[in-house]
Amino acid sequence: MNPAYFDHYCLLVESIYTLSMDSVSLDDIEKCGNLLKQYCFMFQVLYGEKHMSANLHLLLHLATCVTNHGPLWVYSCFKFEDHNGQLLKWFHGAKNPELQIRSKLQMIINMPRILSKFRVTSSKNVQVQDYMKHISHSYSLPNGVEISKNVHVLGSIKLVSPTLSVMNNICTELGYIPSKCFMFFRLSLYGSVIHSKEYSSSIKRNSYTVFYHVQSNRLVGQIESYVKCCACDLGKDCDYNCKAQYLARISRLPYQQASVLHDSVSDARLSHLVVVSNTLSREHFVPISQIESLGVYMDFSDVPHVSYISDTPDLVEYD
Repeated sequence: MNPAYFDHYCLLVESIYTLSMDSVSLDDIEKCGNLLKQYCFMFQVLYGEKHMSANLHLLLHLATCVTNHGPLWVYSCFKFEDHNGQLLKWFHGAKNPELQIRSKLQMIINMPRILSKFRVTSSKNVQVQDYMKHISHSYSLPNGVEISKNVHVLGSIKLVSPTLSVMNNICTELGYIPSKCFMFFRLSLYGSVIHSKEYSSSIKRNSYTVFYHVQSNRLVGQIESYVKCCACDLGKDCDYNCKAQYLARISRLPYQQASVLHDSVSDARLSHLVVVSNTLSREHFVPISQIESLGVYMDFSDVPHVSYISDTPDLVEYD
């Protein structure tokens, strides 16, 4: 891309990202307002007056909207648009779709009351319960096993026998020798599902690159797998109340001393993007409590040796 067009696009990226954060300061709002003014001013120069639409003009009001009503995600319509995909599954055919949606909604609302009337006293009742749960599927992710507030283990876990070198790394992190080690591959962290690279099911994109911290250092890495380490001897019968420790096996992505953008005129920096090497460093084990958030991983064929990782601006919106 021509550098002039790239720098121009970055003005929009930085301003929208900043205005979508969980917390936006008055200084940030003022800076984003100036970035958007420059973006709109340069738009006519780069693309021509005929492309100056009403939507472009509305960008000039975003800073005021955030001042008056809060970050952009508070009144974003993307989440409502996402629910349209769920509504499409609630009707079949073009005849009276509104009645079909109403019937499906009534069924979902009343299903818990109906299920409560079935006692699990026979295999037939169990089959009825399973069928009702299936047809009233709410499209939400399973909670899994809660290991701390807003953190859940998803899917099954399996007993593993770590190699000597892996066990040494685990012991170094824990400070003791665990009696049993179990592996799992998915984690729900504050509503975001973080996979591991060893998760076998196909996924649409890289969802195992994370930001995490070790002491006071904020690092970036890719999760290879998750491990539950038990201090007791109960194994799979462990009720999760014993001294079990949950670790992530992470390959770190070393930072590169490079910046994506620094526009001296607008002071745009794209500071939410970090540049990392594609060469993974040595694996290490990190407590799951030290994982901060899922990162958005980007690599480009014309830049083969580095990748770009972006923070997510907030924990509410998702794609």
